[in-house]
Amino acid sequence: MMIAPVKSSEITADGAVNAAPGALCGVALTAGSDAATLIIYDNPAAASGDKLITLKAAANTSVAYSPSQPINASKGLYADITGTGPAAYVAYC
Repeated sequence: MMIAPVKSSEITADGAVNAAPGALCGVALTAGSDAATLIIYDNPAAASGDKLITLKAAANTSVAYSPSQPINASKGLYADITGTGPAAYVAYC
């Protein structure tokens, strides 16, 4: 069995992470000067559909999530991020 390589994207604004089917392997969120929220959707182009994960970080802190198994994203991955100056790193395959 061949395992797909893990890729990552830095997210600082709403947008597509992966426009093709795949899997979510991990997420890290760093808040800026106020609280930040990151929602990852199973959607290649919009903040709608099935929510795969929601992360929240207090101002000037970081949180991370690494599932024990990759989370299936049958359509793609879209990130919706809020806050002032947040950054997220999304690992996917």
